[in-house]
Amino acid sequence: MDRLNSRKLTIIIFLLSITVLLGITIPKVDNKQLKIIVVDSGKLYSYSVNAGSRVVLHYTHSIYRTDIYEVFEISSDSELILREIGIGNSSNIRVGVKDLEDYYMNAEPTIIHDLNIKLRRLNIRIGEIGKPTITVNNNKISLYDIAGFGSLVTIMVDN
Repeated sequence: MDRLNSRKLTIIIFLLSITVLLGITIPKVDNKQLKIIVVDSGKLYSYSVNAGSRVVLHYTHSIYRTDIYEVFEISSDSELILREIGIGNSSNIRVGVKDLEDYYMNAEPTIIHDLNIKLRRLNIRIGEIGKPTITVNNNKISLYDIAGFGSLVTIMVDN
């Protein structure tokens, strides 16, 4: 029995030595926390995310009653980077950032891509019509339900 344990220990030491010699390291997990803060009440909701994770804000345009999807990516610097805006449910029209304002203000069905708008925090005033939700790691959170009409919600990323 001791011989078996001794052999296992020798193998483990050998494998660790190879790992050190080759410079193989265990990759660092870049855990961050996406925080949803209801400013008025101080309620805090926190979700684990990593750099590269996607977060989707969905709401209804208050004038045109059209679905708006804003797709953010979590950066390694703990920023929310707006990558894409989808307007309407079905559109094959893709436009660039130069057309953002026209399509967004008129709520024309389209996808605005190639965006690189960096934000440290996102402040959202909760509307009766918009009823925003945020999707993080396949969890859909109703900001309207957790904060209520008229509340201010801040979304940010912490290390």
